[in-house]
Parts: sequence; structure tokens; C-alpha cells
Amino acid sequence: MNRLAFTDIRFATVLFNLSCALFLIVIFVTRVNSQNLPEFRVDSSRSTNTLAFKVDPKKLKQIHVTRGAKFTVKIDSIHLNENSYPVEFIRIRGTSSSQLDRKSFNIHLLKKAHFFEYDQYKVDKLYAISMNMDRNYIRNVLSYIILSNQGISISPYTYVNLLANQQSEGIYLAVYPPADYALKELKASVVIRRGYNSSVEKIYDKNSTPEQLKAITQHYESIYKKILPAYTGEELYQQLNSLINLDHYFTWMAFNHLFQNGDYADEVYFTWDKTRQQFDFIPWDFDDLLQLKPHDAHPDMVNKPFIFSTEDKLDAIIAQDSFLYRKYLETYYQFLDKFSVDDLRQALETCFVRVQPYFDKPEVIAQSKYDQYGQTDRANLEKDLTNIYRSISARMNQIRTDLNAALK
Repeated sequence: MNRLAFTDIRFATVLFNLSCALFLIVIFVTRVNSQNLPEFRVDSSRSTNTLAFKVDPKKLKQIHVTRGAKFTVKIDSIHLNENSYPVEFIRIRGTSSSQLDRKSFNIHLLKKAHFFEYDQYKVDKLYAISMNMDRNYIRNVLSYIILSNQGISISPYTYVNLLANQQSEGIYLAVYPPADYALKELKASVVIRRGYNSSVEKIYDKNSTPEQLKAITQHYESIYKKILPAYTGEELYQQLNSLINLDHYFTWMAFNHLFQNGDYADEVYFTWDKTRQQFDFIPWDFDDLLQLKPHDAHPDMVNKPFIFSTEDKLDAIIAQDSFLYRKYLETYYQFLDKFSVDDLRQALETCFVRVQPYFDKPEVIAQSKYDQYGQTDRANLEKDLTNIYRSISARMNQIRTDLNAALK
């Protein structure tokens, strides 16, 4: 055999061995990935909740066809599962969501009701959220599961099949209104809903004197009018942390960055803890996860790694002040220490177990055709959950590496 032929054989052997090695690596990686993906097991013992009422058919049609209007509807009673309660009124709620057929409702009861499986809570108000902009009805619940496991206060919620005149209106999320939950169950003395441009959108209180209400409102306003303009560095951190729970606020910001939440600046309630003399938080409304950019992005926004939006002035200052920013990065790193890829997978599996019984009712899931993302089914649900797992688990690994470098 000549030297050239021998060289060709040896080269072919090397190529063959490399191909085999690459094939084995691909098989190994595929198997590992498939083993780590969420598993969607049906819990046949899990039942569904119902929220049912009767309404004049003409009024129901008006509810469906009206766009952007918020009006009150008079009904006599509602059924929460097998229990009936008299109703003062229901009212259409939401801004963007009111542009679609399936509307969300504020429900005011004349008698306190047990809040579904949460027997410890009795409510005289509840929200019925249509989730008509929440793809596959999982983004809000996924967010609530993860944040509550991080110690962030979340209002009680549960999936329901909403029935109007005995016909399904689709999958809804029944929610204990966050302000009521904070006042009654968390014993907050005052709750402030933050609005656009850091404004006070609404104030809720329970048994506060005018003087107390004014003082707490001034505490909130002082964050933006006195503390942020006057302090920098460690002193800024100390001043802010004396008035707001920065650990919880930073954790919420980290979650919003990790999950690329496109709309969150005005989706938070500041709850005044009179014992600690400090604001804590109840975030909500997580329809807009996995967005390329914030909905209200504009050229003047501060762009900083690890912060998805600086629409609110407080978030912009956190991005700009080096001491505050590092404190935020440290909290982000701790968040990733406490929230593992396994935790993500378990949260996604929990979402599936909770919502799957509603997907398996044809008359319920058929109503998804009226929503922003159109008709869905269980195959789409499982695909969506799997894609979220792949996207977020990859982001977690990359962000952890980047944070390590940034904190050196």
C-alpha cells in the first residue's frame, strides 16, 4: 500500500470516529433535554370550578359586541360552584381586554362568599378575569406561582369556567381583588395603586383617619419627589429601604427581566405595613411575558443590562445609580440561587395540572377563538409550556454567567 492510500484510510478513519462521537453527543444531549423537559400528566381527580349567572340575553350580547366601554350590569345572583350569592352588580373592567368579546368583570356581592377552594377567605368582591390576552391562560398563573415562592405577596386566585345563561364564556381567573386582600388579610392600613409616570392611580384604605391617609400618601410621593432627586449611592439605598421593601421590589424587577415582561410599571400595588412603617408590594397582571421590548419603550428610557424596562422613574434611578444597581444585581443573583431550572419545570407542570381540566372541556376551550391569539387546544398548551421552559432555562443559565461577571 502506498503512503498516499494509507493517509487516506487514516483520514477516513478519523472522520468516521469524529462522526460517531458527534452522533453520540447529539443522542446524549437530546436524551438529557427530553428527560429535563416538563412532563404533562393528567390529574383525573382534579375538578373544575364554575362561576355562573343569568343575565338578559340582550345585555349579554351588548357585553360581547361593545368595545372599550365599561358599564354596569344588574343581575340577581351568582353561583360559585354549588353556592348561590346575591349580587349588587357586575361591571366590565380592563382597558385593552375590553376591546375583545370575552370581557372581564368586577363582581360586587350583597353577601360574603367563600372564595372557592380558599375556605379561609370570605369576600364581598371578586374579579373575573377573562385572560383574553394571556396566551393559553398560563402566564399570569405561572408568574403568581414563581413569585409567591419567592415570598412576594400574591392575591388568591383560581381558574373557573364562567357560565352566562348556562353557556360557557370560557376559562377565567377568579381573583381576590389585590387591594381588598391587602387591607383585609395582610392588614395593610393603606394601599396605593401605582399609575403611569409614577402617579397615584388610586388609594384604598380601611379605617384610616384623614391625617393618617395623608401621611401615608406623602410617604409614597416622597419617594419620587424628595428621595430620588436628593440622594445618591449608599445614602439613597438607605433612604429608599426605609420606606419600601427593596428586597421584594428588586426580586419583582428581576423576575420581569428574566421573563421579559412587556408591561409592569403600573401593575403593582404599594401596601403600607403599619408595623414596619414601610411599603411592601402586590404585583399582578402578567399577560405580556416573553416580549422583545417593553410596550411603552421610548428613546429617553435608560438602557441597562438586567433591567427590562425603566419606564418608571424609580426603576430608571436603580439603573443609573451604581450603588443601587449593584444591590439590585446581588438580589437578582440571590433570586436565581433560590429559583432553579427544576423550580421552573415544576411551576410549568403545576400550571398544566391546574388548567388542563378546562382545556379538556370542548364547550369551554371553544371560546378561545374570541381571544387575542385565537383558537387553542391542549397540544398548543403543551407546546407553549415547553417553549417557555426552553427559553427561560436558557436565559437563566446565560444571565447567571453574566451576573457572575458583572459582580466581580
